[in-house]
Amino acid sequence: VLFNRMKGLEGLILEDFEIGRSTMVAIGMMKGLKYLALRNCHIHRQFRELKKLKELCYLELHLTCTSAPVFSSRLMMILKIELQKLRHLSFSCQGSFRNMPPIQAFLSFRKLQDLELHYVNLNEPIPQLRFLQRFRCMYSQKVANSTIINLMRKAKTLMYLDLTTTPIESGMFAKIAEEVKERVNEPKKLQLIVSGSDMKLWYFKSRYAPEVEIEA
Repeated sequence: VLFNRMKGLEGLILEDFEIGRSTMVAIGMMKGLKYLALRNCHIHRQFRELKKLKELCYLELHLTCTSAPVFSSRLMMILKIELQKLRHLSFSCQGSFRNMPPIQAFLSFRKLQDLELHYVNLNEPIPQLRFLQRFRCMYSQKVANSTIINLMRKAKTLMYLDLTTTPIESGMFAKIAEEVKERVNEPKKLQLIVSGSDMKLWYFKSRYAPEVEIEA
């Protein structure tokens, strides 16, 4: 009943909620919603209601493990078609790699400017994300070198790459650096955030990218 009276709302944040069918239907009726964050929520069903939110620009879905099996790749493709204004997407599922949809499902939103993924294995090809400006990949178990390199090559507008909690192979630093080096003289430099030993980062910065902002 409360949600039914909030049809003029532009932003909604729900945290630690158990969301049933009636709640999702009510959210789907908020046609003017531009910002939606469902944090640590257990959602039983009716994810399809999200496709009604045509004005949605920002979507944050941090789900419980039991919610993930309901959230399929096919559903993500439906949202891609319906949510044409979506520019910011953040998705995670409480450390459950097994239940996560394939990475391709998230990367199908080609007009995304900001993408954040938690507990995703980056070992699949990345499509054309020409407008991506910020990418954060947190707590991933496996990252293919070619996946990150391809992302950097295709997303020419990329200004922020955060791989802080993602294990990176030692040989990958040099390959990333070569891509970063290409951007040194560009007006919009790339901010790279990685994890690693101080010596490894010092070597990376001094040899390959002295003018690029790097954080550890």
